[in-house]
Amino acid sequence: MQRTGERVAPSPQEWRSAGWRHAGRSALIVGGGLVIALGARVTLPAPVGPVPLSLQTLALCLVAGWLGRVDGTLSAAGYLVLGALGAPVFADGAAGAGHLVGPTSGYLWGFLPAAWLCGRSTAGVLQRGPLPRRVGPEALRLLARLVAFLLAAHAVVLLCGATGLVISAGLEPRQAFRAGVAPFLWGAGLKSGVAALFLLALPARRPFESDSRSTDRAGLR
Repeated sequence: MQRTGERVAPSPQEWRSAGWRHAGRSALIVGGGLVIALGARVTLPAPVGPVPLSLQTLALCLVAGWLGRVDGTLSAAGYLVLGALGAPVFADGAAGAGHLVGPTSGYLWGFLPAAWLCGRSTAGVLQRGPLPRRVGPEALRLLARLVAFLLAAHAVVLLCGATGLVISAGLEPRQAFRAGVAPFLWGAGLKSGVAALFLLALPARRPFESDSRSTDRAGLR
C-alpha cells in the first residue's frame, strides 16, 4: 500500500490483482447466464398449459449454488436482459421483451428471487469446507438439506409462475395451479436432486464471493 496523506492508496500490483478478479468474476456471471440459456434449449411439451418443461431451473440452481446469491442473481438478470433484447435464450428458442409480460412472465421473473434464495440458503452446506467422501449419515444429511433448499427455489419459480398466469392469462388460482404448478412438481423434485449431486461434486464453489467482500474493504470498488 502507498500512503497519500491520511488515506491508503492501493499499489499498482493490488490494482492489477483486483482488475483480474473483476474480469474473472464478470466472466463467470456472463457464463452463468449462458448456462441458464443452454438449459432453456432442452424442452418438452407440458401436459397442460402454455409453459414447456425445460432444464432452465436445473441450470439456475447450479449457477446460483455455485456462484452464490449475488453473482447467481446477476447471472439470472443477465439472462433475462439477453432474452428481452432479442437473443433466442428463452424456452424453445423464444426471445423478446413480450415474454416478460406474457403468460410465462411470472416464471421468468421468478428466476431472480429463486437465484437469490438458492445462493443464500445453500451457503451453509456448500461453504462448510471438505465434504464427506463416503456415503454415510452425515453425507446423506447434507444431501437432504441441499435438496430441500433447491426445492424451495423451485417452489419460488412455480409460485411466481402461477401468479403470472392469474394476472396475465386471467386464470383462476385453481386453474393456474393445475396448469402451471402441478405438471412441474415431479420435475422440480428430480432436478433438485440432480442439481444437489452436481453442486456437491463441483470444486471451488463460489470462487469470487469472498473476494468481492475483501475488495470492498480495500476500497477498490
